[in-house]
Amino acid sequence: MKRRIRKLLDKIIRYMRNARRLNRKPLKNSRKIAKKIYKFMRTIIKGSCQAVIALLAQIYQSAHCADALVWLFGENLGATANNNSFYFWKHVAGRNDGIQKYLILSRTKRNRALVRSLPQEKQSWVIWRNSLKHHCLYRAADMFFVTLSFKDIRPDHLGGQIKKPLVYLQHGTSGIKRFGYTGKSYNNNLFRFVIYNEKIIPNLLEEHNFQPYQIYRGIFHPRYQELVRRNRTKPPKSSGGSKQILWFLTWRDYFKNHAPNPEFMQMVEGVLTDPRLVQHLEATGSTLRVCTHPFMEKALLHSLGNVRLCPNIQLAVANQIDVMDELVNADLMVTDYSSVGFDFTFLGKPVLLFQPDLEQYSEMRSFFCTWQELDEVNLTTQNQLIDALLEENHALNPFFAARTPAQIDYDAIVNGEHIDRMYQDFAWMAQNKITFLGYNFFGVGGTVSATKALAEALLHQGYMVQLLSLKRNQAYRAPNALTVHALYTERSKSPKEWLKYLLIPKVFFGDLILDLNAEYLIPYVGIALRRFLKHTKSCTVISTRETLHLPLYKAHSPFLKNKLFYFHSRAEAIPQTFPDVLDALKQVRLSKALFVTEAARQSIRDSFGYEHYDQYAITGNTVESRVLLPLDDVRALEEKPVYYGIMLTRLSKDRLEDIRQIFSYGEYLKANGIKNIVLKIFGSGEAIRYFKEELKRRNLNEQILCCGRTLQPIVEIREADFVLNLGAQSFGMVYLEAALNGKLLFTTPTDGANEVLHNWSFPLINSPAELVEKFYQALAFDRDFFVEQYKIIAERYAPEAAASKVIAMLE
Repeated sequence: MKRRIRKLLDKIIRYMRNARRLNRKPLKNSRKIAKKIYKFMRTIIKGSCQAVIALLAQIYQSAHCADALVWLFGENLGATANNNSFYFWKHVAGRNDGIQKYLILSRTKRNRALVRSLPQEKQSWVIWRNSLKHHCLYRAADMFFVTLSFKDIRPDHLGGQIKKPLVYLQHGTSGIKRFGYTGKSYNNNLFRFVIYNEKIIPNLLEEHNFQPYQIYRGIFHPRYQELVRRNRTKPPKSSGGSKQILWFLTWRDYFKNHAPNPEFMQMVEGVLTDPRLVQHLEATGSTLRVCTHPFMEKALLHSLGNVRLCPNIQLAVANQIDVMDELVNADLMVTDYSSVGFDFTFLGKPVLLFQPDLEQYSEMRSFFCTWQELDEVNLTTQNQLIDALLEENHALNPFFAARTPAQIDYDAIVNGEHIDRMYQDFAWMAQNKITFLGYNFFGVGGTVSATKALAEALLHQGYMVQLLSLKRNQAYRAPNALTVHALYTERSKSPKEWLKYLLIPKVFFGDLILDLNAEYLIPYVGIALRRFLKHTKSCTVISTRETLHLPLYKAHSPFLKNKLFYFHSRAEAIPQTFPDVLDALKQVRLSKALFVTEAARQSIRDSFGYEHYDQYAITGNTVESRVLLPLDDVRALEEKPVYYGIMLTRLSKDRLEDIRQIFSYGEYLKANGIKNIVLKIFGSGEAIRYFKEELKRRNLNEQILCCGRTLQPIVEIREADFVLNLGAQSFGMVYLEAALNGKLLFTTPTDGANEVLHNWSFPLINSPAELVEKFYQALAFDRDFFVEQYKIIAERYAPEAAASKVIAMLE
């Protein structure tokens, strides 16, 4: 960045000197240079504005939110306050429980009147949309609760996706129309998806890529509290046969140019002018209120422009009426694909399902139910609908009733017990948040894989989990609902990252200067890490790198109850990667330490005399769910002309002995004329050039393939025929990943191998000859061998086992 600025300024000076010397005006090139200057200045101004707002947000957070969690509630872009977010917020706002709960509303006349009608203690918790306070709270918030979209709580001019856990409350009961949400929605921050119809759970898991822990059973909508209250306080109905019929018409995706097609409008007109219906309404004194989607209003009025409707038929638009009042006052409902049918059934009232365009509708929208389920209850023609409307007695619609709880305690709903249950669950999750600190969770490697797998296991146990990485250098694939942040984005062109790079001197590295890889960071990371640890609202923080233990030890946030220090490195690698770290750690005493294996703990104790902690736990490791091959998919080896073995390693100077072993295996294959076994080596590091040159010098390019770095190790493992490990591994995630993907595993005896394999001798090899012998032996093994291998590893290293050991260390 500094070099680019200097080059640009030098170019400007040279050009102006040349222009003056030639006594001519700088015209053509000056425009290009002016554009560059303008673009540069705009970048600086934009970055400065973002920095100022971020600073104001930090100041606001320090002054007003330092000792409390912050939740933001929003719905319909702040335009309304009549759905789940509002009634959830209204029920819990103002409680003195360490959680500040704010509602985001647009500053409209209706919303101003609403705020004035609220109790005084709740009015202060309403924030006007796009105000400075809204910007500050958006950055300070710990959780978001929305009804329609994440845009409900985001300031309008801000771009990008959210970076906080989000709870999607929904605005209706999903039971007919399928939505587009997946478990990865909202930039992988969809923490909980609240459902009110358990029948769609299999669809969410199998077709929408949700994980079970993301699905929260809300049972009843928060807004049902107000719906039941209004239903109980409505005026008594006069005697007689009159009814109020409510017809909801939803939008169709197959309508073009935001206008309904003429055929559909003719159908609606045919129903509203049907002589039998008109006569029935007049004879009984009943009314039919037609509520349309806002986009359909003009088309409907135009279609009925020359039609004189019966006085008992009224037209309404959904955003101009109070839907709750309509539901309460109506006696019978007609709807097509709207979720209001579930609300009406909840009140114990009958619904007619009228779907005359089901075939057209289904061409652009899929369902959460089958056609057979709809065919059993729906009406598809005008005559069928009129016949049904003329009936005197209507039963509950079985389709909606089957998706509504059979037992409903209306008193409990009026008291808000269903909201209290949701609130207590979400409050516990927020108050027991776990954060993992790491060097680069956006990279690959054993520590990264192990941390992601452990984080996912904790998510399955109901915890809110975050990964905080010092740097980011590539795209990232995380388990669902795992929030991932980076303090610094490497090689980013954004104004924010430029300013971080330009303005911070090296003195601000702090304890990170002890890390050998500090040269790949920027000093801003040291400031940001200390700031995070000072203001963190996580109950538990786990450092996963030895140089992060000291900053965590010094942290004193009022929310921070548990500090866990995870030692992932092998003892022999610590002096090279983290010089002087253990000497610094010997000056303090850590509270709780975690080790992958007992052998690793003893190795650090024997090599460095380090045992400066009060408690410790041996966690083992586990793997992510996406890494696990289903047991039913495990197969025996197939006959091939060439078999490929894969080895994942680090081609660095501290692994020279491992590299020499690789050469010895290649030379054995070459010397014995074995051409149907080839080793593929994946890895990178400062010794990769040496590795390639030696392969060429030893003429081993046919036996050993140098494949460089891989960002998809699981893909490579699944495509290989066997997995090979030569050299030391503190634990060896590759052992788990190989066995749980149904692959042959071969390894030299190491602490990691002894820990994971646990007296299972077949994978252990001591020479190239033993590798070849055992591999040819395995070609005759049937599927049962690979299934047994899978079960041996899965039994000891299931995600639940690793998570339970960490949870046992928490207060």
